Amino acid sequence: RQRQRRPQEALEDYEAALRLSPEFALAHYNRAQSCLSLGRAEDAEEALGQALRYLVPYPTARLARAKLREAQGQFSEALADVQRY
Repeated sequence: RQRQRRPQEALEDYEAALRLSPEFALAHYNRAQSCLSLGRAEDAEEALGQALRYLVPYPTARLARAKLREAQGQFSEALADVQRY
């Protein structure tokens, strides 16, 4: 649904998947992408953190969080993510 440009429905799908499998890192990452599409940056950052919690070497999520933090003016946090990328 994300690709069909229906981020709210996609978000609901990812949240349902996470209720069944809370450690599913890719669902957290995709939830973050839906949140970004909906303008929910704080929720996106939390979801990216969860993705990284469950799949530590997840460079795509780490880079996405670095970009989000940079856009929010959190430069030292963004730099920390990039250095760990």
